[in-house]
Amino acid sequence: MIISHKHKFIFIHCRKVAGSSISAFLSNKLGRFDLQIGAWGDSFDLGVLPNLRCFLDLLYPLSTVKMIERIMVEPSTLFQKKKLILAINAAQKEKYKKSLGNNPPHPTASCIKHYNPEAWKKYYKFCFVRNPYERVVSDYLWRTKTKNVHNVSFLEYLRILDDDSNHHKVKPVNYDNWSMYTINNTVVVDFIGRYENLTDDMAKVCSVLNIPFSPNMFPQAKKNNHRYDYRKWYKSEECALVEKIFAEEINYFNYKF
Repeated sequence: MIISHKHKFIFIHCRKVAGSSISAFLSNKLGRFDLQIGAWGDSFDLGVLPNLRCFLDLLYPLSTVKMIERIMVEPSTLFQKKKLILAINAAQKEKYKKSLGNNPPHPTASCIKHYNPEAWKKYYKFCFVRNPYERVVSDYLWRTKTKNVHNVSFLEYLRILDDDSNHHKVKPVNYDNWSMYTINNTVVVDFIGRYENLTDDMAKVCSVLNIPFSPNMFPQAKKNNHRYDYRKWYKSEECALVEKIFAEEINYFNYKF
């Protein structure tokens, strides 16, 4: 999530929509006191260091404690730039959990509005969305690879998402993007881009914000464009669960399997 006072925009980082690439692209355009939460590791990969606001956030007691804990667990963090940036990235989030929820890089629209009502009222607000049938497969594969979620089938994962109980490390916080750009089921952002049309829609955003853009500048455009066939993960029960869990988003955008 980014709140840029310099360019007067709010980027709402919906999950699994190349949001880290978007944040990384925007990070070197930010002012010293603009707020970026998350994706500093991706920014570092593009040669962009955290801004002054990020370092000031580390002075918050819980952020300081988090930083110290990371260094104590892995002292080499102090001597490896990427590890240090990732530690800073994690520590900064602690400051905003009270105001933006347990997953500050992906807050709901209501939380952002409450956190900074003046910016919410005046700034250009945008986000990106992705077909839930594809996105939830991407999320499942990512979690099984990076979150130590093992021995959970795709069907079991969907059943967990549909379950109100909290499954530690399996069920992501804010697993449904709908609440990130709606309040009381009403869309409250100025522009919603499509993951399927990522580069062109990002160009539209930059045109509005008067930020220079070309596809070669955009990190996502440099990645492998090969897309796996998400449909192979589905049978009738999986389809029914996704249609239920992500009903609002599927209906609003008329997404098809």
